[in-house]
Amino acid sequence: MSPSDEPPPDWSLLPHDAAGFFGLSNPIDRKDLKRAYNKLLRRFKPEKAPEEFQRIRAAYESLDERLRYGDASAAAPQAPINWNAAANNSQPPATAAPEGSSPSGDAPQYEIIHQPPDTPAEKTPSEVLDERLDRDSPQELYAELAAAPEKSPYEYYALAVMSDVVDRGKPLRFAEWLLSGLTKHPDSGPLWRLLHDYLRGPLPDGAEETLLPALARVAEDDSFYPLTEPLWLALLRAPTDGDPVERVARLLQQCERELRDERIAGRMAFYIQLAKASLLASDHPWPGEALDFLESNFEHAPPWLEADLDMLGVMRDYRAVRQRFAAKHPLCRRLDAALRDYFLQDQQEGDRAVVAAQVAITEDLDALMAAFPLSDNDLHEHFFPLWRWVSWDVGERNAPPPKEESGPRPNWQNRVYTLMAHLDRDTNGGWEGWKWTLLTIVYRAAQGACYLGAAMLVVSLLVGFEQAVFPRNAPEWFVALLILAPIAAAVPSGIKLSRMITDRVWHPYCLRNSQRLYHQLWRMPVLQLQERSHLDDREFRECFAASVSGEAQMSAYINMYVQQDYAPAVLSTAQRFLA
Repeated sequence: MSPSDEPPPDWSLLPHDAAGFFGLSNPIDRKDLKRAYNKLLRRFKPEKAPEEFQRIRAAYESLDERLRYGDASAAAPQAPINWNAAANNSQPPATAAPEGSSPSGDAPQYEIIHQPPDTPAEKTPSEVLDERLDRDSPQELYAELAAAPEKSPYEYYALAVMSDVVDRGKPLRFAEWLLSGLTKHPDSGPLWRLLHDYLRGPLPDGAEETLLPALARVAEDDSFYPLTEPLWLALLRAPTDGDPVERVARLLQQCERELRDERIAGRMAFYIQLAKASLLASDHPWPGEALDFLESNFEHAPPWLEADLDMLGVMRDYRAVRQRFAAKHPLCRRLDAALRDYFLQDQQEGDRAVVAAQVAITEDLDALMAAFPLSDNDLHEHFFPLWRWVSWDVGERNAPPPKEESGPRPNWQNRVYTLMAHLDRDTNGGWEGWKWTLLTIVYRAAQGACYLGAAMLVVSLLVGFEQAVFPRNAPEWFVALLILAPIAAAVPSGIKLSRMITDRVWHPYCLRNSQRLYHQLWRMPVLQLQERSHLDDREFRECFAASVSGEAQMSAYINMYVQQDYAPAVLSTAQRFLA
């Protein structure tokens, strides 16, 4: 079934039933969630359906966050906030003023929530607020509520909402009222949900550094981590003159001193997200310290976080060689920047950077070969596992679906065999082949010289022995022993000399020369074949391994370097993004 034939998603389930929207039920696997999410993004791309994309993205982030932090009710729909039920469950303030009385002599101070006993039908808090706003200005009502010594959770909510109109000069007043309400009513679920949603919306510049310490003082336990996670990520992304990770590490240490009741699983889930975003953001030691903490407490990690821990290990391996990798070629710098954006920036920007880098790979094979020489494989073996995983993840959302082949599948095995035979014939028929043949003759002559030298040594020894050692009346067996002993000693010496020439001179030369031939003559045709075939990396290498032939002298060398070469693998991952 093509994406256009699939039924549309049930948008009515959002925002309260993200699991139902993605077609998931308990127990939810994060891999299944990611798969369902990527499938929807293939249909609703941000450039074509921005509103739908934002709703899908928000639903995914909300559900994934709840799963990462071990919310047992993640699959259950979230009921909308019911302030009427919250008001009925809350006790009236002990110091509430009688009806008709207030310090200023105006309207009743607690009329919003607490109705007189003779009210015929109890009204919801929102209905009471609407009536008050019909009679009084927002400024008057706001001042009255703000001056009240005791306030219900709904009144704090009302103050927060009205502050956007009355207190426009204080952009964080909304959050301050919610925090004040939670200080007085720490068990108010509606206030916590409002604060959670507020922190995931647009915030004023610099709000994170002001809000985070205040949030730590209010939360006091590991609920601080899922509540504030977006603020830390925003703080990492915010422009700064210094090191963003240094700023985050310093502020995190300050906030964690305020926490009292902390479970290690929540802290681990938070550290994983923050470490992923910060590992490639700078060279600050905090991400490494966070990884050490995670590894030392691995036994406490829930199963759904193990894949994230494995990914952090791959990232740390790449980070160790990152500077050397990025410095060696402009294409490497671009790939490194794409990795940084993928883990640090929001998904849309990160995906865009990775896709642009993939297209750049396919557009210039010369640059690809220059960026990935075989001599730097100690760097590539740390880069490629991370790049392959990122490419797969971005491709699940952005790569075009594979084309269905209408005819028979091409026999790429035969084409690889033909290519290797052609390269062998061209190499041996040219100057490089003649030079290799000439040097092979020299090598064989050197081997022969080793045995000849040993034989001459035997002859000289025999002559010397005959004159100095052999007695005229020596028995025949003694003479034979004196002759055979030097011969027996000379043969191993010749073999040893021959092996020394082979190991120290000939084999290193063959490797250097064949590697030079691979870079100069063989590598471009190999990449061009990969470009035409669109084979995945594993199948491409298997074709070369199966095409080694004794008739083609160079085929073994070609295959050896193809198996070592990361350029075809990088090209293979990039070709997935071509339409």
